[in-house]
Amino acid sequence: MDYALSIIILVTIYMILATSLNVVLGHGGLLSLCHAGFYAIGAYAAALTGIKFGWGFLPTAAAAIVVAASVAAVLAIPLLKLRGDYFILGSLGFQIIIIDIIYNSDWLTNGALGLSRIPRPRLFGFEATTALEYAVLYGVVALIAIAVLHYFTTSPFGSALNAVREDEMAATALGKNVRSIRVRAFAISAGGAGLAGALYAHYVTYIDPTSFTFTESVYILSLVIVGGVATTRGPILGALLLVAVPELLRFVGFSSDMDSNLRALLYGLLLIVFAYARPSGIAGRNVF
Repeated sequence: MDYALSIIILVTIYMILATSLNVVLGHGGLLSLCHAGFYAIGAYAAALTGIKFGWGFLPTAAAAIVVAASVAAVLAIPLLKLRGDYFILGSLGFQIIIIDIIYNSDWLTNGALGLSRIPRPRLFGFEATTALEYAVLYGVVALIAIAVLHYFTTSPFGSALNAVREDEMAATALGKNVRSIRVRAFAISAGGAGLAGALYAHYVTYIDPTSFTFTESVYILSLVIVGGVATTRGPILGALLLVAVPELLRFVGFSSDMDSNLRALLYGLLLIVFAYARPSGIAGRNVF
């Protein structure tokens, strides 16, 4: 039972990650490869405020959102001057820089050793200790986060963001501040990743840089692409499929030596099948 609940907890975290990335990928038309970097910033912001200041769940989550969004807003200024493949390479560069800073800031992040003894989430006198309590709390937080992100993408701001994605010159001619819209979208997306980082840190109670590498950014990207870009339900379906389904393969009677490799192989085949059979994702539509 606890194992099934742990999968549900991970699914809720990745739902937030995928939905937040969809803001810039699906609605903004920008292929970002630094989302795991903002995920890391949120995790470390929550962990540090919880460990050093003894903050509860709401303050640490707020700190994670604000810090990640602020860093993204600053990074977006030079990054959004790039276009096409250069934007993708620029975002990859920022991903590498963020993780290198975490690795080398021993005085703050404890470097490669990571941070331990991260407090469990405390909220209004309640402290989550069991898997069921985590699942309920994180499920509620995920629903709220997805609803907020859905509001942003369906609001007038979301309409402007979609207009910029479809035709930047036409949006500019209509008086839209393209740079401002994209910077805000980048910050909103990173804020969602920061919240997911806070949830992850409070759940595992130990974090280190290896959990937030470039591979993690690609994994989050695959959740959105498989689920479907530019929709609310697409990233949710992608998280359910690519996080939960591979875990079910653990119950297939493979030997322990080949279990992880076989699951990785089947995961890769699944991505290839979707690329050919459903390139716009399960619930998505083509926007590129």
